[in-house]
Amino acid sequence: YGGGIWRSVDSGATWTQINSTARNYTGICMSNDGTKIYVCVKGGSIYYSANALVTTPTFTEQNPSTDNQWTGVCCSSDGSTAYCAEQFAGIFKTTNSGTNWALSKAGDYAGIKRVRCSSDGAVVCAAVENYTPSTPGGILVSLDSGSTWNMRIGSGEWFDVSINRGGTSIIAFKGNGSTYKSKGLLADNLWETINIPLSYYSGIIADDGVLSVVISNGNAGYTQIGRASCRERV
Repeated sequence: YGGGIWRSVDSGATWTQINSTARNYTGICMSNDGTKIYVCVKGGSIYYSANALVTTPTFTEQNPSTDNQWTGVCCSSDGSTAYCAEQFAGIFKTTNSGTNWALSKAGDYAGIKRVRCSSDGAVVCAAVENYTPSTPGGILVSLDSGSTWNMRIGSGEWFDVSINRGGTSIIAFKGNGSTYKSKGLLADNLWETINIPLSYYSGIIADDGVLSVVISNGNAGYTQIGRASCRERV
């Protein structure tokens, strides 16, 4: 919170602050060429930049929901299609780089935490926490660009979810530390447990063959990045 937005153009070796505005940033994504960036703010708005590689990018404010509790954002490889999760209102989608947003999934599942999509934006998944007894939590999946949604694995407080670029496999983890990998996207029971010898992890990024884990130890007060190779393509 309050650290602004930082950019690296050398694979993370060095970082430069490109926006210093103090906000409660909860999500960020960018196009493959690095020119387009979406960020979302809990208690604020969605911000989009189409010139993210210049020294001082400009960001336009977008806010398709009055609830303003944005919790995650993802975009296609070219940055034209994006999805943004609002904790209570649902999941919003744009197909024209944020010029217009439309509700893709109504917030009948309160407590949407994260949203991820494949590189073409066709396969989308979202982690839903167990916010109330009537909303038990789970992993929402859409296989048709957000037109229809199904709860693929339910029950529990799901904190994060990731999907590979091809949209063929999903990694998700729960608040109790359990991590699951989908073995197929068309059935509810095709999930297997992944044993990660870490505790207090709070975020995951999965891509072809590599699983990166964010370790956040609230008691010790530190955050670090862990990286673990997967035995098979995720």
